[in-house]
Amino acid sequence: MSDFVKLNDYPTLPTGSIVRPPVLDDAPQLADILAACERDVTGASTMTVNDFLGDWQGADLENNARVIVAPDGTPAAYADIDNRGDVIFTVYGYVLPAQRGNGYGSYLVAWSEERARDIAQLTPESARIVTRAYINERDMKSHALLKEKGYAPIRVTYTMQIDLESRPEPVVLPVGISIRNFVPGTDDSIAFEAYEEAFADMWQRPPGIFEQFLSKTRRPYFDPAGWFLAMDGDTVAGTLFSDNIDSNGWVEVVGVRRPWRGKGLAHAMLRHAFAGLYDRGVTHIGLSVDAQSPTGAPRTYERAGMNLDQTYLLFERELRPGTVAGAGVATS
Repeated sequence: MSDFVKLNDYPTLPTGSIVRPPVLDDAPQLADILAACERDVTGASTMTVNDFLGDWQGADLENNARVIVAPDGTPAAYADIDNRGDVIFTVYGYVLPAQRGNGYGSYLVAWSEERARDIAQLTPESARIVTRAYINERDMKSHALLKEKGYAPIRVTYTMQIDLESRPEPVVLPVGISIRNFVPGTDDSIAFEAYEEAFADMWQRPPGIFEQFLSKTRRPYFDPAGWFLAMDGDTVAGTLFSDNIDSNGWVEVVGVRRPWRGKGLAHAMLRHAFAGLYDRGVTHIGLSVDAQSPTGAPRTYERAGMNLDQTYLLFERELRPGTVAGAGVATS
């Protein structure tokens, strides 16, 4: 039996600080915290309230999110946990730049580890349990905090972007392939199955949950006009899910099933999605990709006209040693 390592201690917070689950009315101020953190590191942010609320759809805010309210009564820090298979817990934490040095970041690290341990108690004793965080390569203060807490960078992720000056010309599809829009309520199961199969060999990725997939279709900016299925007859060969978030495009998923890879399908789907977003007045489009994708996904996106935007380091701390879930490697 493997035991959990000693978790990080909770720091003493400034007198009058309050830690609680977030509520819907907090969203505008919490979105402002995220935007301020992004501007502090990169000089710019596209974060909006709708963008922020999209991450709350289907989330267990009562148990898996915390906001820290400063003594003056304003939110100063926020974190939530993305739980993958009760074994991989990715923490998204933010401290208002003006509130750094008050122990809020350390508190959120300790809380996230305790929460991960509590959820993972019922997993098989052989399962490896980890907490993770994606940190911009330029955010040296966060790097220092996580390293102090026992975390180490293990992988690299890119965000890429394109600014369209004209409507992209379509790319010739592989023989027998057509692209159509996703139909909510009709295509849910087949889209989920294709999405899961396309990403089954993603690096250390436990299987997804159908209800979590459906939660994506309930977000405030969801529009089936930006979700596409590449069809080979009645079979889904690939999926692409894109969003128009307050006039900024985001490609959430580009997944091609193994039998259809190497045929230029991902490139064709990207150009199809770009054209659809352009028709709706969106010219700035971004996405996130594993820098070490063995399928060469970053090169596929470059061929579609995208450029590197930001680089993120994935920090990890092992809370319990054991067997790694999802031994494959990322494809996108």
